[in-house]
Amino acid sequence: MHRITSDALEDANQQRTSTEIASHLNTIWIHTRLVSEKQIMISITDNGLGVPETTLTRLFDHFFTTKMWGKDLDWVYLSAIKL
Repeated sequence: MHRITSDALEDANQQRTSTEIASHLNTIWIHTRLVSEKQIMISITDNGLGVPETTLTRLFDHFFTTKMWGKDLDWVYLSAIKL
């Protein structure tokens, strides 16, 4: 979970100046709740700018990513895909 949240925060700051980052800190809230004996609910909320519409429509496409192949994707993900 740490890797996911740190990647998300890092990506969100790429186009921002240090002044912008300091004045509007990125925050991710993660809440868990026991729904039943065998189920939990995980809710994730952030104060980011949101997901662009072009990304949102592809969000659940198999192997869709906004990461650059060979640069941002690490070998764990690539080996899982079995290229």
